[in-house]
Amino acid sequence: MKPVRKNNLADLAAEQVLAELRRGTWTGRLPGVRALSAWLRISPPTLARALRLLVERGVLEDMGPRRRYRISGIESALAAASEAVARRHLLILNHQPLSLIANATRDVIERIVADASAAGWTIGYEIIDFFNARRPRRSWDEMMAALRPDATIGVFGRPVLADWAAARGHRMMFLGGVSENDRVPVYAMRLTELLRPALRKLIAAGHRRICMPLCERAPAFNERLVRMMAAEFAKTGLPFVERINTPQTGYAGPEVTHRLVVQALERDRITGWVFIDWREYIAAQGIFHRRGVLIPEDASVIVLVGEAVTRWHHPPLCHFATPVEALTRQVLHWLENFSDSHAGRSFAGEWVDGESIAPPGDAET
Repeated sequence: MKPVRKNNLADLAAEQVLAELRRGTWTGRLPGVRALSAWLRISPPTLARALRLLVERGVLEDMGPRRRYRISGIESALAAASEAVARRHLLILNHQPLSLIANATRDVIERIVADASAAGWTIGYEIIDFFNARRPRRSWDEMMAALRPDATIGVFGRPVLADWAAARGHRMMFLGGVSENDRVPVYAMRLTELLRPALRKLIAAGHRRICMPLCERAPAFNERLVRMMAAEFAKTGLPFVERINTPQTGYAGPEVTHRLVVQALERDRITGWVFIDWREYIAAQGIFHRRGVLIPEDASVIVLVGEAVTRWHHPPLCHFATPVEALTRQVLHWLENFSDSHAGRSFAGEWVDGESIAPPGDAET
């Protein structure tokens, strides 16, 4: 196995800075590091590494401590970039900065960047708002005309992005997300395949009031999870009420999760919880702590997409580990084999047993 370089995020951040330089966003000197990191929504340490990389490439000149970087070699950098594009260029599209995506997804992206780079691909990273778009935007076409990637990855893509790529003939795949009618291949852990065993473990432990909040997920994605949960409840004779067992909202963020969890505790007396990812659990844990809800004495918890930090939680959380290597191999196979452009694939997460499941207490009886 090839080692993963530790500066992959810095590489992508450097591409973001270089993209802004190509657009002529700054001339002469860059803004200060703090202002620039806030503007690009990149953490200062990652930005600092990215700027050092651009200094090594001759694009910037380090003027010393507390001095702004001088732009010195953008013409040569553009020439090198043009030469690289003439080889093979991979463009990664996301709807939010790298610093805001889940660590499990970032681990996969880092491995893809490392392995694709070793295979001769140059990597670009762009942020476009496809998550909430109802139709393609002119800026998407302008971006593709300027960058001319040989292949594109949409991180948690949406049907509008898939339809646009198919209509324009762009070679695209999704790392997670939803593509209706298989317009582009989707490689991801299928959460429906994780939800079934998670529900069975909670039901086997005696839980009858189980909740899985669905925040800012695609409607088609929500529908599949709701159907799966309703079917599992029906097999064991449990009543299923969508607003109780799978409360949904088109918004995301800690406050949104807080509100759903408070409602589920107060109104529905939920004792079994399924959270899609670690961040949603962390938001819920704040409410649990303030209300004296102990795990697993008062609430049993399963996180479908766990993070490496999950093992540091006390008690250890039951979760599924992301198959990083398998996902990366499939993406690299797709990059190197154009004939497989429409063959999506799902991957099973590995169950990691913890100590966050127990029979329900008095609240369930």
